[in-house]
Amino acid sequence: MIKIQNIYYMLAYAYQVLNEHGYKSIATEEFENTADLCSAILARGLSTQIKRGLGKEYIPKTETLSSLRGKIDISDSIKSQTLLRRQMVCTYDEFSINSYMNRIIKTTVLLLLKSDISPKRKNLRNF
Repeated sequence: MIKIQNIYYMLAYAYQVLNEHGYKSIATEEFENTADLCSAILARGLSTQIKRGLGKEYIPKTETLSSLRGKIDISDSIKSQTLLRRQMVCTYDEFSINSYMNRIIKTTVLLLLKSDISPKRKNLRNF
């Protein structure tokens, strides 16, 4: 079962790129069900987006480190007694491809692969 929120985000993402070239062929294709249609739209959008590069964003992280990085969280360092191990609790931002939107796309692709779409569309080499 595909969650409605994920379908909404997937369709919102796909709609942004439907105005671009390469989607006219979808109008002439025949699809067995909605999942087949969604997978075709998403496949074309993903191939274009991967060529451009996936979006990245800063993700906050908190870790116990032996070398300082970012902002030192002194109160957590004292509470967890990391000073005894010559470490400090640090909070920093990491520029990552593991953004919220990319996780939505990944989840949607995995759910579509598990759904009732044609084996031809499930073949990842067709992307």
